This record gives sequence, C-alpha cells and structure tokens, in this order.
Amino acid sequence: TIQNNWQLQFQNNWQGLEVVTWNIKEFPLVNNTTENHILEVISDMQPDLIAFQEISELSDYDYLSDNMQAYGFISTDYWGDFAFNLGYAYRLDCLTLHSHSTLFNNDGYNFAWRYPFLAHFTWECGEALLDFKIINVHFKAYGDEESFQRRLAASQIIIDYMEDQSENGNTRFILLGDFNDQIHLPEAQNSLWPLVSNPEIVQFVTEELTGNSYHNSYILGGGSFIDHIAVSSGLYDFLSGGIPQTLRLDDITGFGTYIDQISDHRPVQWKTIINLPDIATGLVINEIMNNPDAVSDGMGEWFELTNTGTGIISMNNYMLKDDGQDSHMITSGNDLIIQPGGFFVLGINDDNQTNGGIIIDYEYSNFYLSNSFDEIQVVHPNGTVLDEVWYDNGGTFPDPTGRSMALVDPNLNNNEGSNWQISETQMTNGDYGTPGNSNLDCEEEAWFEDQDNDGLGDPNSWILDCEQPEGYINNADDPEPFCATNDTDSCGMCAGPGANGDANLDELTNVVDVVLVVNHILGYGNLEELGLCRVNINQDEDVNIVDVVLIVNLILSIEP
Repeated sequence: TIQNNWQLQFQNNWQGLEVVTWNIKEFPLVNNTTENHILEVISDMQPDLIAFQEISELSDYDYLSDNMQAYGFISTDYWGDFAFNLGYAYRLDCLTLHSHSTLFNNDGYNFAWRYPFLAHFTWECGEALLDFKIINVHFKAYGDEESFQRRLAASQIIIDYMEDQSENGNTRFILLGDFNDQIHLPEAQNSLWPLVSNPEIVQFVTEELTGNSYHNSYILGGGSFIDHIAVSSGLYDFLSGGIPQTLRLDDITGFGTYIDQISDHRPVQWKTIINLPDIATGLVINEIMNNPDAVSDGMGEWFELTNTGTGIISMNNYMLKDDGQDSHMITSGNDLIIQPGGFFVLGINDDNQTNGGIIIDYEYSNFYLSNSFDEIQVVHPNGTVLDEVWYDNGGTFPDPTGRSMALVDPNLNNNEGSNWQISETQMTNGDYGTPGNSNLDCEEEAWFEDQDNDGLGDPNSWILDCEQPEGYINNADDPEPFCATNDTDSCGMCAGPGANGDANLDELTNVVDVVLVVNHILGYGNLEELGLCRVNINQDEDVNIVDVVLIVNLILSIEP
C-alpha cells in the first residue's frame, strides 16, 4: 500500500541482514489505521526480518500479509484472538523459511502462555549466505516477585535449550523479543541473569544501548530498555561489524500519534554485514562404511573425505548433517585439516581396539549411517552444503555388508550410484575398505610439472596419479619453474643481464641507449617495458637523470 504520511529512514542493505524486534501493542490499536501505519513503516524501512509481539487480532495480521506481497508473514495461534500471539515478517527476495514451531509447550506458566516462536531461515544474496534459527519471546511483565521468578525460570529454560543445541552443533541462533526486564542490572535484580551470565552460549548485541534513556524501547512511564536482541556463539563473528539501534519512530510520527495509534514500544534493530564466504573447493565424500560386519554399527561406522583441490581445507566448525534429525558440529582443540590429495576419516568410535582397528581422524556424535536409505551432508559454517551423498538402499548405490562403498574416482559425481563400487581391499579385521587411502587399485602420489626441463618440479603445478605422467617428476624443488638455469634476473628474464642500460634491447650498452633514455625522460619517446627495466640501473622504479649518469659510467668502464 502506497502511503506518504512520513519519510522514515530506509534501513535495508543488500550486503547484510537487518533483524528487528517490535512489540506492536495489542495489535491493532485502531484497526485499519494501525494496520496501514505498520505497513508504511515496513515499506519505508524494508528490513529483512521483523519479529512481532502482542498480535491480538490474527485477521488484522492477515491484512498485513494481503497488502504487502514482498514479505512473508507467519504467526502463532495460541487461542485465536484471545492471546498475545507472536509473528514474523520476512523479505521473500532474500530470506527462505524452512520451518517454524513453538517451543516449551509444557512450560506455559513461566512463559505467560506465550510460547517462544522458533523459525529456521536462510538469508541469501548473490554468493553470500547465512543459515540461522531465530527465537521470538514475550516474557511475563510487571515488577512483582512472582513475575520476576517466572521471567527468571523462562531465562533458565532458554539457556539450557541453547546450551543443549550448542552441544549438538546448532550454534547459529538469534534470540529476541520483549523480555520485560533490563539486562544491565545486578544479579539479585536481574530476572534475565541466566542469559546475561552465559556469554559462551549467548551475547546480547543490544548491550551497548543500555544505560542511555535515548535508546529506551518502552516509552511510557519514564521509559526503559526491555526489548533485546542476542545471538549465540555461531554468530559471534558478526558482532564486531554489527550495529544495534533503537528506531525512534515517534520522533517522526509524533509522540501522540505513535502511542495512540501504533505502539508503546519502539522497534529495536540489529544490522550486520554478511561477507562472501571463504570456501575451499575440492571437498569430496569418498568412501562410506555404513554397515560393518567385524563390529556393530554403533562401534564401527565411518566415512572418508578427500581433498581434490589445491588448497588446505580446515574442517573446524563444519557441520555433519542428514536430511532428518542427525547433526554434529566438528570441533576440536586442534586444527583439523585435509591437505591437497589427502584423506580424512570420520567415525562414530575412534578407539581402534573396539572399532575394528580403523584409524579415525575425528570421532563424531549424534550422527548415524543407516543401512538402507540415508544422507551425508558436509556443511560450511555459513550454511553452504559443500558436498552431499544420498545413498538409496541398493537402488543404484552398492549395498554391501562388511564392505565399504568406495567412489571409483574422487573427480566423479558422487551422487550417482553408478560411480561407486564395493571395496575389494581386505582389512585386518576381515571387513573390506581403504580408510585413509586411495580407493583405486594403485597408490596415487603427487607429480610436479617440470616446465623448463631442468629436473626440478614446480611446487604450484601438480597432479595426483598412479604412474608418472609425461612432463612431471616427483619433486617440488624448482625455485624458478620457467628458467632452466634457475637464475632469473631482476627484470624477470631467465639468465638475463639485469639492469645493464640496454634501452633498445640490442644486447649492447652504448651512446645510443643514453640518447633513448634522455628522450624518454624528456617525453620524446617511450621504451618497451623490458627496456625500461634494463635502464633503471638503481632499480628505484623511476627512470631519471641518475640512471643516465649510471649508464654513462657503465659505458666508460668498458670503453676507455
């Protein structure tokens, strides 16, 4: 709906995510008037995601959805219009909604029967991507002891939930809403203390706004700052560049209009830039032992990754997932890396005394490999699926017992069952597989290109192969890959004379070169790039009279 009652500041940035929490008091305060005001605020500011509290009339909330096609709208429905429902509005051009539900449905008393509203989104713009979950809350109001204790219990329930999620690798949460208390109070007066005092699990991005009444989000009765936004540890990298802000809409609409027709809370926003991900290429799921025979599945399942790229891949904070409930974040006190051409074995049990003698590089939990249909997804910390395999109970993939499924070649499409085979290499435990080694019948090794035929290989140009390819050798010792004499001069020429004053490149340094340099300095002629390097005797990147003098000295030294 086009409206021009006010000129509110545009908030959207295509390079980042804008998240807003907004208590829209007993929405709608004045039916269509409030609805149209809310629509104008959204259409003027255009943030990516808004979390609403106090939706009283769901039919009026539907009016927002019907009149703003660029956004998706979802809400709870506790008891129809007889409750303060929670909702989200999200831009359809950059946010994808995967799922939503309410949490803690057995703890209605502590949450004032306004069950927290969980949603799973992916924000995406170009190649930048962020996968996250968001929890919208509306805690119990008032300053009496009972209300305090209910908020305190709700805070503890949420921090326990987020800690449990973190242990299972789910660390990208945004927690926001009307908490009905301030976060900077001392413990004895702070009903949000379980959340405030656990910075390893959650941190409030709005903390820097506290203590200054200008930023108050609740604007009646002297005002207070009770609407907050927090993030969990998987989003801490975004804290340094994030900007929290209380949006003082009442300064523009007029205080009376705002509190009578819109709300008694101001929106609170957090904006953060989402940079393009630094994602290494070449990660491949290469071998899968989903049904060992030597030991039980719960002791002996494993799968192997390989790196077909040219750069090191660090596995820290990567996620293992399937298409169901299994998920595990890879964490370790050490840097878990896969070298180019290397292998990385992940298993359910890293004790080789009980897992069938398999050397496991990393032990995971809460991730299981079905003997029939299942999926293995390896996910970058920003949410990008780097590689995945969906095997199909023998439909197209092998379906062995006691033998691994092995990719015929790591450069093939590993989601086509025809590119997999049953392993034929017997291990010491009697099962068949090649964990930590090539699946091929031969032993691959790195071969380095000898481009200048000097018997030394270029460390930056190599391939993996079972046999020595033509033009490649098995060392990486060439300091000058394009110069057989390994003495490239200061001007980049193999076995060249360097800066010798030869301006016209005739392999002589004489008075002709002096004239050419003087003409160049005076602007009467230009030298080729190599000629410029040759006459820059002192190598100061500037050809001038000093070089002329030095060239003359060179000539006089060889022609008395």
